[in-house]
Amino acid sequence: MELTFNKTANGFIADYVAATHFNLHIEGGGRVLLYRRTSGSQGTLLASIPSEVVDVDVAVNHEATYTIHCATMPNMAVITEQS
Repeated sequence: MELTFNKTANGFIADYVAATHFNLHIEGGGRVLLYRRTSGSQGTLLASIPSEVVDVDVAVNHEATYTIHCATMPNMAVITEQS
């Protein structure tokens, strides 16, 4: 599944609701911040990745919304659900 990013004052943001483990692959996003939110509007910072290529597996124990914040608009951003 390809992510759709929205421009904000501080970069580019995409949300993803996950119920199962997933892999996040991003190319060209600059510094990537990954947040998990289970309720409300505040999220918990899971990772800050200062790399042009991000390839990380995310373990999901409970359904949650994940927010991906990129410093620059990524060339590629794909989520692959794992079973």
